[in-house]
Amino acid sequence: MSNKATINGLFWNGAESAILQTVQLLVSMVLARLLTASDFGLIALISVFISIANALVQGGFQSAIIVFHDLNDIDCSTAFVYNLVASVFIYFILFFSAPYIANFYNETHLISLIRVLSLVNIIQAGYFVQDAMLQRQMRFKLLAQRNIIASIISGAIAILMAYFGAGVWSLVSLTISRAVVINIYLWFKSVWKFSLKFSFNSFKKSFSFGSRMMATIVTGVIFNNLNSLLIGKFYTKADLGYYYQAKKLRDVPVESASGVLTKTSKPLLAGSKTEITALHNNYFNIIKISSITIIPLVTLLFVTGRELITVVFSSRWLNAVPIFRIIILSGLFTPFIVVNGLSPIVMGDSKYYLKLDTIMKIVFLAITFAALQFGLLVFIASQTITAFLQMIVNAFVARKFYKVGIKKQINIYLPHYIYCVIAGFLTWCLGYIPGIAPIIKLILSIVIFVSLYGSMVYIFERKTFNDVIKLIHSSVNKLKLKTNQQVAEKAVTV
Repeated sequence: MSNKATINGLFWNGAESAILQTVQLLVSMVLARLLTASDFGLIALISVFISIANALVQGGFQSAIIVFHDLNDIDCSTAFVYNLVASVFIYFILFFSAPYIANFYNETHLISLIRVLSLVNIIQAGYFVQDAMLQRQMRFKLLAQRNIIASIISGAIAILMAYFGAGVWSLVSLTISRAVVINIYLWFKSVWKFSLKFSFNSFKKSFSFGSRMMATIVTGVIFNNLNSLLIGKFYTKADLGYYYQAKKLRDVPVESASGVLTKTSKPLLAGSKTEITALHNNYFNIIKISSITIIPLVTLLFVTGRELITVVFSSRWLNAVPIFRIIILSGLFTPFIVVNGLSPIVMGDSKYYLKLDTIMKIVFLAITFAALQFGLLVFIASQTITAFLQMIVNAFVARKFYKVGIKKQINIYLPHYIYCVIAGFLTWCLGYIPGIAPIIKLILSIVIFVSLYGSMVYIFERKTFNDVIKLIHSSVNKLKLKTNQQVAEKAVTV
């Protein structure tokens, strides 16, 4: 794979995330003013069980479709049949388990909410194969289009329902309607030819690889949502609502970056794994772009946390500020956790991936429960500490599989941490000027931080700075060229 492939994948995934997160942020801004923290807390509880169910339904087949070189039509149809049957089976489990979950949290409202919201897994089963095929083929533009359209339509439906007093059900409609729109869009585009053929040989081949991935994904979902489960049990639903909104705001840069890196890195690095030079070029390109964009963005969000939450969610949500500032710090490590952590999968060793992942989760579990007794903020901070530990471990994993030394990895991203500490501290100090409206202070802080950080990169890393500028120009020109081609094609058609 060439640098062009890297740029193309990162560009479309980045464009998707930027637009998608902007749309979702606007929707959240409106919903935060129409709903209560407890409403969001209830959905946060349910989302944990829905996410676990989704991981079980997929069974790791999506990774198998993306990675396998000898993929054929029967493999795709087998995965589709398994996914559909599993989604229906798990729906009934959730349906009959709903009263017990509600009793555990002393929330009778959860029964009907779980039974309706868990239908989303059956709906998602309809586009499971199409989604995996698009990632395999690196057709990120189509993925971006479907996600943006679905988010706009589902967001509009949720806002209307909230405005007319639907309460927490407006958040349920947000998830359900988004899945429905994606399903309709992908079937309309005919990404994959529908088939119900099933092969036990294909199932065995895919499941032997995918089952390990499924185990990792399921435990990953549980661990990623462990905070919500424990906060919902040991603290108030309002506390969980504050955490939920703070996490959603944190996910704008962090999870978006992780999603972009995963969707781009996995097929890109897997495609060049037999050529060590190409593998290293792609790896270093991804790490460089992540360092110069994600690290400063996360730092800026930490510095401007109070103003950001006030502007986005209103002053009613100021209790979420300390939570947001703690969890946003994990974003400094997440991109490198993702890229390095993918190395065993990219190189085809899912056994090692599962073994390492299991060990790390045992360690993280011990830290999490140890921190629970020290209060909400310390409990949440333990997750940021575990993210830092995982970054260190995954750096050694990348050295093993990608054959990239630790020193080379550090030399890429350490300078950007230093630049961000300097720029962030100076911006923080200037932000304490009294008597300035939150929106004005937010804008001034952004201008100051970007100016300081950009100046340091320009002075000390001129080549990296120029490479990013070239990347931006290349991406813009690519978009212009594509737009002109589409206009020309339409003109010829007319």
